[in-house]
Amino acid sequence: MRQIYLFLVLFLFTTILAQAQGTSYERADLFGEWQMDVDKVIASMKPAIKAQYDTIPAVQKSHFRETTASRKFIFSESAFRSTWYAAGKTNSQEGTWELNGAVLKVKFGAQEVLFDILSVEDKKLVLKPQREGRGMTNLLIFKRDDL
Repeated sequence: MRQIYLFLVLFLFTTILAQAQGTSYERADLFGEWQMDVDKVIASMKPAIKAQYDTIPAVQKSHFRETTASRKFIFSESAFRSTWYAAGKTNSQEGTWELNGAVLKVKFGAQEVLFDILSVEDKKLVLKPQREGRGMTNLLIFKRDDL
C-alpha cells in the first residue's frame, strides 16, 4: 500500500513539475515572415467581441479585414519588423525581440510588448498578448507560406 501511495505522490509531483516548466521555443522557430490569418483571427474572437464585430457596418468590416490581413511579423536574428496596410499606405515598425521559453518580448524603443506563444508550427504561429488591449483581437494567428 505504501508503495502505491509513494508512486502516486511521485507521479503527481513530476506531472506538476512538467506543467510548470511549460513549453519552450527556440529563436529559429520564429525566423522568417509571418502573415496574419484574418479568417482565423475573426474565428478566435471572444463571443461578445464577435457579436460586436458582426454588427459593425460593412465598410468598417472591410477596413478591419484589409488591415488585419496585411499585418506581417518578420523575425530575423537581430531585428523584428511589423508591417501593415492602413489608410491607403503601408506602415512599419521596427525593433528588437527576445524569447524566453514561451514568452516573446518585442521592443520598439521604450515600448515593450509581451506575448505568450500558444503554438508555433512550420506554418502557423499563435500569440496571445499578455496585456489585453481595447482591440477586437484576443489572439494573433499567423501563417507562412515561405517553407
